[in-house]
Amino acid sequence: MNARLKGYSVRLGSADVHPLSFSVDFRDLVVRQDANPEAAVMNIPRLTASLEWRSLLRGKLAGDVKIERPALHLDLNHLQQEAREQVPPSERGWQDALEATFPLRINTIYVEAATVTYIDRGPGKPLSLSDLYVLLENVRNVRSPDRVYPSVIWARGTIFDRGWLAVDGHADFLATPHPGVAGRIEITAMDVDYFEPVARRYNMVVKQGSLSLGGQFEYAPTVRTAILERATLEGLRMDYVHTPKAAAQARTAAKQAVETTTAVADRPDIHLRVDRLDVVDATVAFVSKTARRPYRVSFTEASLQMRNLTNQRAAGPGQVAFRGKFMGQGPAEATASFEASPKGPAFTVKLAIQDTDLAAMNDMLQAYAGIDVTSGVFSLYSEVAARDGRIGGYVKPLFRDVVAYDPAQDREKSFGRKLKERLVGAVSKLLENRSRQEVATRVELSGRLDDPNTNSWEVALGLVQNAFFKAILPGFEQAAGRPRAPSS
Repeated sequence: MNARLKGYSVRLGSADVHPLSFSVDFRDLVVRQDANPEAAVMNIPRLTASLEWRSLLRGKLAGDVKIERPALHLDLNHLQQEAREQVPPSERGWQDALEATFPLRINTIYVEAATVTYIDRGPGKPLSLSDLYVLLENVRNVRSPDRVYPSVIWARGTIFDRGWLAVDGHADFLATPHPGVAGRIEITAMDVDYFEPVARRYNMVVKQGSLSLGGQFEYAPTVRTAILERATLEGLRMDYVHTPKAAAQARTAAKQAVETTTAVADRPDIHLRVDRLDVVDATVAFVSKTARRPYRVSFTEASLQMRNLTNQRAAGPGQVAFRGKFMGQGPAEATASFEASPKGPAFTVKLAIQDTDLAAMNDMLQAYAGIDVTSGVFSLYSEVAARDGRIGGYVKPLFRDVVAYDPAQDREKSFGRKLKERLVGAVSKLLENRSRQEVATRVELSGRLDDPNTNSWEVALGLVQNAFFKAILPGFEQAAGRPRAPSS
């Protein structure tokens, strides 16, 4: 076994040979990664290899392998070592190592009551599968034509303590340059907060949520397919934390994501599709720690529906619809459509936020305008579209009934600050009486996304963000008593 494995070593506790049944029991098998030998990758209390008598009656010599209660343990060090060595799993020698335990071709592999644990760095619960049962049949079939899968794959188990995992499929283990597999996967009530350690690397804090999904997959030498037929994410609680360090990481991740998205757009050998994805009762927030004062912007009671998101242009545009409450108060709605395009982002987005208590946004107003309010109403309307390397649209905020001074709330403030905010409130009233008690600005958004030195999605997001603050600050200042001409 050790002679056949690459990068891993096996230690055997004991072996019991049974000549009459032509079988052998291996006990206390321990597998370690050579580069990280401290923590064993796998412990197998018992592995039994035996002659398959049904094959013998047909004049063939084949064996079965039964693995009882194996415990697979992985951590970030193991995965990073795998990435550094760049040796595909099909070339690690696992199949040859199993065959070395028994001088016959392996036909059936049955795994009973397995556990799989992945431990990431930092706080958080380990990712775990338990009570996992796996059956692989007809493993050493004759070589098959492309996309013909003669071997059976069946798996059932518990995922993250209370979720349920089921996989049913078929495989061609002899396909080259790597095995081919196709089938269905079902996951029920999987807690997503287990992914918090992984999510933190992308500046996301996942606090709770439950995911159920069903779909199809195919991974073969000539085609790759992933179809998410249905998925429901309930009760998601998640923050995206924007810090100076996170900003650089986000740019890198966004660039990689766009490169991947562009590379797979309209490719005939890669089929990616989301038929239906529903997010129910979610609370998501953007937490900024880059401004002069930290602030949090959130959507609560949020729902999201995604339909027909795909990398194939012939399938038509994908549709997204969103509803929620901005800052827990103002009704918010958004719709979007996306098309697969190798030329870069192709989308349209419409957003409307209405009748939000402006005082709930004081932290953000302090961060960017240096002032807060005691009352007021905020609304926002925006439309943005991108195609063929260009982006265009507008951002239009509205302010109503702004009051920037309150004696009870502002008792501790300096005299100068009180005077400033009293003047703000007074001028605000004059403005409101002259303009239907409402102040609005509008900023047009226009630019190119095909700068060869810049990531197109990064440009798009930057333009939208700049337009937002370019519109909201003059509008707020006019509503709060410092008239300025709208920018455009």
